Parts: sequence; C-alpha cells; structure tokens
Amino acid sequence: MENSPVPSLNLKAERRYSSNIGMALLIYAVLSLVLQFAGQYLLAQFAPKLLDNSFVFYTALLLPTYLLGTPICALTMRFSRPEKIEKKKLRPRHFFIAALMCFPIMYAGNMLGTLVGTLADKLCGGQSGIAELITDSNPLANLIFVVILAPIVEEFIFRKLVVDRFVRYGELTAVLCSGLLFGLFHGNFYQFFYAAMLGMFFAFIYVKTGRLRITILLHMIINFFGGLVGPAVLELLGPDYEITLTSALEILASEEAFASSEAMLAAMEEFTETVLPLLPGMLALTVYETLFFAAIIAGFVLLIVFRRRFKFSPGQVRLGSSAFSVTWVNCGIILFSIMCAVLFALNLTA
Repeated sequence: MENSPVPSLNLKAERRYSSNIGMALLIYAVLSLVLQFAGQYLLAQFAPKLLDNSFVFYTALLLPTYLLGTPICALTMRFSRPEKIEKKKLRPRHFFIAALMCFPIMYAGNMLGTLVGTLADKLCGGQSGIAELITDSNPLANLIFVVILAPIVEEFIFRKLVVDRFVRYGELTAVLCSGLLFGLFHGNFYQFFYAAMLGMFFAFIYVKTGRLRITILLHMIINFFGGLVGPAVLELLGPDYEITLTSALEILASEEAFASSEAMLAAMEEFTETVLPLLPGMLALTVYETLFFAAIIAGFVLLIVFRRRFKFSPGQVRLGSSAFSVTWVNCGIILFSIMCAVLFALNLTA
C-alpha cells in the first residue's frame, strides 16, 4: 500500500539525505583501497612469494575490506533513514525465470563493456588485468571470494543499504541509482556496463520482493558461471589451446600432407596426436557455450514476454523534475563519482 506524498518538499534536506548515502559509499570505497594497498604492501614486504598465491592474495586484499569496511559503511549509512520494503514471496518458477533473464543482461553488458574498454585501452595505451586476475585464480579462491563473499557484501551494500534509502523517491529512482552506483564502484569500463545493468535488475527484484537473499542467490549464480565454471573450462583446455589447434590444422592443410598418401596418413596421425589431448576441454567448452547461449536466448525471450511486468511504483517523496538534482547533484554522490572516475582513469593508464 503506497504512502501518500509529502505535502511540502525541502529539496535541501533531500539533497543532504542523498549526500549521506554517497558519503557512506565514498568512505567504503576509500577504505577498501587503503586496506587493499596495505594488504598488498605487507605481502610484498614480508611474504613476497605469497603474492603469486591467489588465495592468499584475495584474502589479504578483500577479507579486511569485507570484515571492516562493510560494517563501517552500514554505520555511516544510518544517517539517512531507510524505508521499509514490503516482503513478498517469489515462487521457484519465477526465480528460475529471473535467473534466465540475468544471462542476456549480463551478455549485453559484457559485450558493451568489452567494446568500450578495448577502445579506451587503445586510445590511452592501458590494459585491464581484471579478466586475467579471475582466470589465473585458483578455484577455491574464486569460490570463496567471487562466488560467495562478493555477492553477499555487494548485495547488502548496493541493494539493501542503497535501495532501502533511495526507494523513498520511487522504485525507478532506487533501481537506477543502485545499478549506476554499483557500476561506478567497479572502477573500469570492462565491468561498468554489466555491473550497472545487472545491478538495476537485481534492484528491481529486490524492490518487488524485499528479500535480499533472492538477489544474493542470483548474483552467486552469475558469478559461479563467470568466475568458476568459465575459468575451469579454460583451464581444462590449457593456456595455448588456440595456438596448438591452429598448428595442428596447418599440418593437415600443408602441401607436404598432399604429396602422397603416406604423407597424408602421417599428417593425420600427427594431427590426431596433437588434438587428442584437447578433446576433453573442447567438449567441455562446447557444452558450456551451448548451455550459456541457450540461457541467453531463453532469457531474452522471457524479457520480451514479461516486459509489461517491469512497472515501478512512486515513492513517498515525489521529486518530479528535481529527481536527478536531488539524487546525483549533491556533495556525497559527486565525491563518490569523482573517486570512481579517478579509478577509471588509473585503469586506463595502468
């Protein structure tokens, strides 16, 4: 049941309210950077050999942020009073539909991020190491930090804390702010678009159900496929599988192979010996890509079929034409955005 709109609106007070949210996120982001640099510095000084251990590396950089930064962010966010979102059940069938919808959203955002990130890298001479960091990590590190802890912490901050506060201005405002702030927090073009788009979708699910565990589970599913299954398949193939496969095909198509029937048999034997070790990985990759693209197509169809369900209720405070200026043109959000822009720039020149 919707609350009636506030009869008089103090825009200055509302900007202060939004600014407090931005300041809390800024404190969390700065604290995260400080703790991560400190963890990396301590490892380099006292245990440099452990820098190559992805599990220790993740633990030193991320665990202090999760354990210290998250509660501090929650405490500082208390200066802006949250609104209570009505809890509603989500049937298993609807959860499965929502999970499928995540895949085309993620794929579109990833393609857009790759395009923009690659162009930005070429213009600025930088090179992002995000994908390499995840791919080179061991499965246990990815499972604990990417699949389990990251979704819990990120959904708590950017859905629970952020949406509960911005929803006073309406569900659409809360969804947009949650997604965009989440995308900015990632600090690079490669992750910005899919993080922002998925963040908006997760925020929509949250405002309609009021149940954080649903978006956490959806987030875990996406990170499981991207951060655990994908790297595992690539690991099974090996780092140079494309070069190996190309070399094998060149042997089979060479002029020497067609010189005689004996030469052709020898080339086929060499081709088989070269490709045979790749077959388990190629089979796994084929199955993975088939299921992945099937999920993308099914999710895209479902997004079209259920497009009319994406409706947003107004909030307790009706901002009207002042919505953007109140939620984004304030000290806290501006400072957070500037800090994120600095991270974008640093990633471009790294």
